[in-house]
Amino acid sequence: MSRRLAVYVSFVLMSCSALFGQATSGGIFGTVTDPTGAVIAQAKVTLTDVSKGVTVNTTTNESGNYTQTHLTVGTYKVTVEATGFKTAIQENVPVNVDTNTRVDVALQVGEVNQEVTVSEVPPLLKSDRADVSDTLS
Repeated sequence: MSRRLAVYVSFVLMSCSALFGQATSGGIFGTVTDPTGAVIAQAKVTLTDVSKGVTVNTTTNESGNYTQTHLTVGTYKVTVEATGFKTAIQENVPVNVDTNTRVDVALQVGEVNQEVTVSEVPPLLKSDRADVSDTLS
């Protein structure tokens, strides 16, 4: 009886540890540049979950890079704004479980009230990690 109990407890403990490793969110990252390829620091990046209407804001660092992790799975709209540049919008950005979607934005010089909208879906290429995964619907 005690041997059976020990096997059962071991099985339960091994099963519980596997549950903690499951990811439930994804992320978006990228680089913001100007038309010449120079990076733009302190650009405001707004990520909007299209289905839920939830908005998350971040800014680019001194290298023009931004990263936002722990986003719920869904389709996002990425809006980038910087002083002296047209607002850029990237729509239909997918966020899947345990993946980071790269969205690089090249801002065009112009007035703040002008905006450029890109509705093409970015590729689902993982360039930030070298792991292998699959997405099931």
